[in-house]
Amino acid sequence: MYKLEKDTNCKIEKVLLDRKGLRVKKITPLKNCNYLYFTGSQQACDTAIAAFEKYLNMFVTDSIDLDQLDKTELNPFSQGRIHRGLLGNFARIIDENGALYKGFESPKLLIFGFPKDIEKIKNLVKDLILKNNVKSFNLQDQRKAPAILGHKGVTLKQLSEETGAKINVNLTTGCVTLIGTKEAIAAAEIAVTSKENEVLLEVFDLGPKHMLVARELFKDKGKLILEMQEKTGVHIKRDAEKAVLVGSKLAINKAKAKLKKMVKDSQKSIFERET
Repeated sequence: MYKLEKDTNCKIEKVLLDRKGLRVKKITPLKNCNYLYFTGSQQACDTAIAAFEKYLNMFVTDSIDLDQLDKTELNPFSQGRIHRGLLGNFARIIDENGALYKGFESPKLLIFGFPKDIEKIKNLVKDLILKNNVKSFNLQDQRKAPAILGHKGVTLKQLSEETGAKINVNLTTGCVTLIGTKEAIAAAEIAVTSKENEVLLEVFDLGPKHMLVARELFKDKGKLILEMQEKTGVHIKRDAEKAVLVGSKLAINKAKAKLKKMVKDSQKSIFERET
């Protein structure tokens, strides 16, 4: 774009307009704008527009079928799943190599750019799949999955940064999926297993007499539970008349102390009403 401005002596501004034709904001990446403003003499603008149209006509829309890549012998470990954890990396490769990433329509990456750039991108994507493997395993206790994830995903992010592998945890099934090199996956599996062993699980029985406490804990979409999790660092899940606490020993003790206080206050409230 800079070269086109210099060659034609015409200023080109990328903008985004709403449906009424009003400017929303100034946009820097070309892919995020829907209009171009050409400013200069009539001749300069005409020359710049003609040059830009010629430039656009050289672009083509293409796609990369990721499932097709996975089905080859390039990566026998992938089992057709690896690419879903690498979409961010693919988008970065496309942007860094002069093309536009138009999105992902499973299982295809959509690209807009010069044919030679797209061919280069296809090879880079293929290489990226070659370098990455995938492995899945289940936690010994799926109830510990939230503790592996951590508050707002902090624990999982830390494990991923330390090992170099991308880690996904299914909170419902406790299935852990690791993506990366063989070395990174091995390190991540050890790290996740070690973290699971560090995490304790304890059941706090509220009992039928303390249903008021249970209701208070889990009302308003669990607002009180979320606050308690923020303060103590323990994950709390309801199981009938029980509260399942997952976290470190210190975090669980803090949460138990708060729960015991709530039970005590509940008993006091019931006693006062009866008298």
